[in-house]
Amino acid sequence: MNSSSNFSPLGEHVTLQRGITYKSSLLGEPGATLLGLSSISKDGGFRADSLRTYGGDSPPKITLQPGDLFVSLKDVTQSGDLLGSIAKVPPYIKRGRLTQDTVKLSIKSDLDAKYIYWLLRTPQYREYCRSHAMGTTNLSLARDDFLAFSIPAPTTDRLTLIGLLEALDSKIAVNDRTILTCIELASSLLQHETRTNETTNISLKEAAFWLSGGTPKTSEASYWSGDLPWISASSLKSFLIGDSERRLTAIGASSGTKVVPPGTTICIVRGMSLKTEFRMGITTREVAFGQDCKAFIPRGHITPHVFAYSLWNNQTNVLKLVDEAGHGTGRLDSELLGAIQLAIPSKERIGPLEERLAQLTRLGEIRRQESMRLGRLRDTLLPKLMSGQVGTSDAEKVVEDPV
Repeated sequence: MNSSSNFSPLGEHVTLQRGITYKSSLLGEPGATLLGLSSISKDGGFRADSLRTYGGDSPPKITLQPGDLFVSLKDVTQSGDLLGSIAKVPPYIKRGRLTQDTVKLSIKSDLDAKYIYWLLRTPQYREYCRSHAMGTTNLSLARDDFLAFSIPAPTTDRLTLIGLLEALDSKIAVNDRTILTCIELASSLLQHETRTNETTNISLKEAAFWLSGGTPKTSEASYWSGDLPWISASSLKSFLIGDSERRLTAIGASSGTKVVPPGTTICIVRGMSLKTEFRMGITTREVAFGQDCKAFIPRGHITPHVFAYSLWNNQTNVLKLVDEAGHGTGRLDSELLGAIQLAIPSKERIGPLEERLAQLTRLGEIRRQESMRLGRLRDTLLPKLMSGQVGTSDAEKVVEDPV
């Protein structure tokens, strides 16, 4: 296996073990971390901001350890962003459990797991998955099609690229953990404040001004590919909201959507993700948003970060309100959502608390922006892994460039 033209089907190198269903009533109980669709990032990689533990049965055959690989052969969106996407269990997840939507990869050849992992992160593989998708609303990738994907043999250049990709991924993973720690610490600070000092319960309806978004005409080219992030149910995947693949021009921003300032809380009120998680966050810059989301600007003495983390701490209560709009789409009724009670600190204490929460959020945002730069650098290298068209010196020069 020394020739770069030597390709073989993935099925010669891996075996698959599908997960099983779980009981939603045991979510959040002590146990293994669920490794479902929400634990995989778009186009691959581990996603840590929506993890939940499971207190039910976790048979050994569907239990994963740090370093194990798992993939999604399903996607609940038509974009196919998760279809075939691969993730690696990080070191801090000591025990993970597959769900009915994920599959474990076990290596049966002499290829290194890292090599296979990065080949399944390439844009060539992602395009292969989308081109073999089955279904309309819910997409699936046939097991045989997945195993038929052709992978190249290792070469010196490819193995060098793997080392560089691993280094970039390690830095991004550290940033992701730092971001999550900042969010969890801010959440805990607010919880401590509300447990130990006087607060006032205020309904979500009364605590903020509610704003509805919209989608500018997608066929109008002059509206899109600008600088203003447009947040939708599919792009809101992080508590820190500062970027999106879809961006509006100034003309698009004034054509059927809503623009909100930094410090605005945005949440999803309609979408398939609502069946398993409540996606929300706080904007770190000016953004626009779509009709499947709601935005909240706090009223009175309620400050932006106190409001955002108060809603974040109510995720479990919000998820209990989700009903189904049809075809597996979750929906949050505005009246029910508006009745959620937020414990708001007094006017005297909210100012210092707001500053502490804002500082933690700013630290997380710095790390998020650095990870975006590193991610762009990684994405310049990934296509070369399949083609083998980059030399060792070329790859090292790219990594040495400032980020």
